[in-house]
Amino acid sequence: KDMIIANVYLDGELFDEAKEWFDVTPEGHFSIIPENPAFEAGLYTFDLKVTTYIAGKDSEKGLFKNALSLNVTSAPTKVQYAPESLKVEFNVAGQSASPMYKGSREGLKYEIKSVSPSNIGITVDPATGVLSFPKTDKVSIGDSFTVSLKVTNDFGSAEFDNVFTFEVIAFLDPITKFSYA
Repeated sequence: KDMIIANVYLDGELFDEAKEWFDVTPEGHFSIIPENPAFEAGLYTFDLKVTTYIAGKDSEKGLFKNALSLNVTSAPTKVQYAPESLKVEFNVAGQSASPMYKGSREGLKYEIKSVSPSNIGITVDPATGVLSFPKTDKVSIGDSFTVSLKVTNDFGSAEFDNVFTFEVIAFLDPITKFSYA
């Protein structure tokens, strides 16, 4: 008989690339392959497959769905916005997309560390990380505002400098010539 990892899920999403990060012996001893730079925090769920003479590797017999869960925790390790900047029309409000985040989500909170050159009312949603630029006439066309964040969770905090930039423009040209090929 043999035991193998059939599927790996990270935070509920199928993530079979992570199969190589773990090992299960034929006796069922589970281990994490050490010193893996790609390894990240999250809730890992494993489907295990026991193969025998009756239940081969391709058989559905011997498949144990959600056989094991592993909650890997860490302080925040990465915050990245895509795109990393937004052009905002003069005297018009704007909003970033939610950032890509790596680290444990328990107790996750975003806060503004700084805005360069100065904060003219830029805010961050503490739960989602969405940045908001206010409707204001206290800026000039061509001004840029670069945001740095402090992100905290139950396992620590980290600062992420210059993660997003708002650029004030006169007018955002609308798309006028658009067609499907």
